[in-house]
Amino acid sequence: MKPKDPVFLSGKKVVLEPLSMRHFSNRYLQWMNDPVVCADNRHAVLPCTGTQMKNYLRHAPKSKADILFAIRLKKSGRHVGNISLNGISWINRSGEISVLIGEKSVWGRGIGTDACRLVMDYGFERLGLHRIWMGMTSRNIGMVKIARRLSMKREGVFKDFLFKDGRYLDMEQWRKINAGREG
Repeated sequence: MKPKDPVFLSGKKVVLEPLSMRHFSNRYLQWMNDPVVCADNRHAVLPCTGTQMKNYLRHAPKSKADILFAIRLKKSGRHVGNISLNGISWINRSGEISVLIGEKSVWGRGIGTDACRLVMDYGFERLGLHRIWMGMTSRNIGMVKIARRLSMKREGVFKDFLFKDGRYLDMEQWRKINAGREG
C-alpha cells in the first residue's frame, strides 16, 4: 500500500512524491538545523548531521507504519518541505499527519494546507483509514489554521507535553474522521 516511484499526488499548489535519497541536499539539511523552522517540531533533534539525514532517508521510507513525501511547488518543482502520514495503525485504521515546510519564503501561502489535504485524502480514499489526526504545539498558529481549514475537530490539549528550549510547551490534538462517520 506504500506509494512507489513515480507515484505523485497533485494539488493546487504542490506535488507530493515519495521521499527518498534523491531529496538529500544542503538546503534540506539547513532546514533541519534552523531553530525557527524546527521551533515547534517535536521530531527534530538539533543539530542534524548529513550522516543522520542520509540514514533517515535510507531507512524511514521502508517503514510499514510511515509514508513520507517530499513537498514540491507545482510550478517550479522546488523541494520546500516534507509531509508524512505516520504511526499508521492498520488494525485501527488511523494515522498522524506531520508536516515541515522548510522554506520560510513560502510560509503563509497555503502550501502546508494543500499538502495536508492531499495526504488526508490519500489516507481516507486510497488507504481506507478511518481517523487521521495532527498534533501541534499551541503556539504553532500556522498548524492550528491548517487543522481548521481541513475541518478537523480539536480533541484537547496535552499540558507540558514537549520540552523545547528550556521550557514546556502544550500540544493540541486535532482529528478528522472519514466522511460520514464524524462524531
